[in-house]
Amino acid sequence: MKSLKLLFSSSILLFSFSAMAQEGQLTQFFNSSLYINPAEAGADTNARITSNYRRQWTTISNGFTTKSINGDMQLGRLGYGLIVNTNDAGAGSLSRTNFLLNVADHIKLDSHNVLGFGIQAGFVQYAVNASELKFDNQYASGSGYDPNTNNGERLTATSQKKLDGGAGLNWQNTAYSWKPKISVSVNHLLNPNYSLLGNSSPTSARQLNSYLEVRKFVSAKVEIIPYVFYGKQNKARNLQFGSRAAYHLNPDQQLLLGAGMRNKDALLLYAGFSLKKVLFGFSYDVNMSKLKPGSAGMGAWEVGLTIHFGKKGKKKQKDKVEEPDGDAFLEKKPEKEEEEVKKDTLNDPIAEPENGQVKLDSVKDKSEAPKVDDNSADTPKTIEYSSLNTKQIKDRYILYFDTDKSVLKPEYQAVLNKLVYDLKNVKSFQILLNGHTDSDGDGLYNIYLGDSRAHEAMKYLVEKGVHIDTMKTFTYGKHSPQTENTTNESKAKNRRVEILLLVK
Repeated sequence: MKSLKLLFSSSILLFSFSAMAQEGQLTQFFNSSLYINPAEAGADTNARITSNYRRQWTTISNGFTTKSINGDMQLGRLGYGLIVNTNDAGAGSLSRTNFLLNVADHIKLDSHNVLGFGIQAGFVQYAVNASELKFDNQYASGSGYDPNTNNGERLTATSQKKLDGGAGLNWQNTAYSWKPKISVSVNHLLNPNYSLLGNSSPTSARQLNSYLEVRKFVSAKVEIIPYVFYGKQNKARNLQFGSRAAYHLNPDQQLLLGAGMRNKDALLLYAGFSLKKVLFGFSYDVNMSKLKPGSAGMGAWEVGLTIHFGKKGKKKQKDKVEEPDGDAFLEKKPEKEEEEVKKDTLNDPIAEPENGQVKLDSVKDKSEAPKVDDNSADTPKTIEYSSLNTKQIKDRYILYFDTDKSVLKPEYQAVLNKLVYDLKNVKSFQILLNGHTDSDGDGLYNIYLGDSRAHEAMKYLVEKGVHIDTMKTFTYGKHSPQTENTTNESKAKNRRVEILLLVK
């Protein structure tokens, strides 16, 4: 067994020198976005830091070890990130360390499609501890290993540092019920030479990474996330596929379980837990490869930790103003306008002004409905929907948010509960959730903030049993204000989600 382990350790060293594909891999790459694509930098509106540690073939003292830490954030329109990762392998601790800066731009194609492009640049360092290397000519029959025997090898250096870089694209859609996401990237665009023998080869071959993920709620609390990853470098291939399931205990807690396969290599098992802004994950790869006898059947274990921080990129107001309730708006409405609204809505549930525009307030018998604050008392700005039949609009609901926040406040949960109650009397319906912001901050940031607010409301409705396929989210950012953004009070009216209940 000892000789088998020695042979296995030696094969790791040879494989590391000759097969340029052993770049180190993460089972939890989906929680470490910058590891596979620089276009992910700043894709989350929150700043975040992720760390991963992976240990492979634990029965072998010199098995592969991968350590990675990366962080990214959004500043203005662009996203910025930094990733540092190290791969150690084999006798002599052959290692490769990457230090790469990432810059990405996220283009909002429309209210549901985002295209990201990113580049990365930095350096890669290859190193080996020559004193730990052992060669066959240092072994003598009968006496064993003699470290003083000349091994006949001439290393010109024990480390090399080279420039390196990469680029990537990703696309995400939030309109389809499966929420698809596609990622493609290329690493080692500069083909850095990492030879320690003073020759022109080997070089680090370009590495292609591609990734597809979809997300879908199959019940009010359960979300499934199937995925497939394909990597290619030189003659090596890495095909990984599987699925995770997220059980939403509440809006701030998730329990995640997953399983997958790495082709001809391992069965992948994953468990994770998310609490507010912290995500912890643990995975184990059950070795199913031809190297299973040498590793004594042991695979690889990996731990990952992701921490999100407060949103960046939007100017904070010194004095936070709480959103006024419906009664406050009602008191400020001119008496004449009140009379006109009452007159228009006594007989018809929907009042239709001229020019094909629709006043979205509705009045109907709500005597049996739960009592909540009347958010429809505010006079909304008329909105035109070119493809929407205004006769379909049954009711309208408004939620308001704090400055630079997408957290649903408790008082507006009652509004959503009211919507759920109203759905009991509707056989076929569609719900549109439109996210808005005030005028402060960067325009692109506000697009994401409006989208986050709309999704927060949708998430709550899903938890209450509303099927996700009956809902669509839209984001207008700061481009469709309810009123002028001239005072803190008026800005408070623009930080909102407007929900339209449509009957089919």
